[in-house]
Amino acid sequence: MGTRDFGRLAKRLALNMRRRRRQLGLTQEATAAELAMAPRRYQQIEAGEQNVTLDTLARISRVLKIAPRDLL
Repeated sequence: MGTRDFGRLAKRLALNMRRRRRQLGLTQEATAAELAMAPRRYQQIEAGEQNVTLDTLARISRVLKIAPRDLL
């Protein structure tokens, strides 16, 4: 998997996170607070600008009430 593939994956993750967060009626700030994460970091993840660890992906999926695979 090349750098370009990781970029596409990050963008898809970002889009799916944004879509699900909006479905739940959450703001980025409220989501970041639930994750005990700085709002700016969450915004960067949701913009596809910041990579996430598997642990962070699992935490995000719990807050967004969706399986990690459905975010990817």
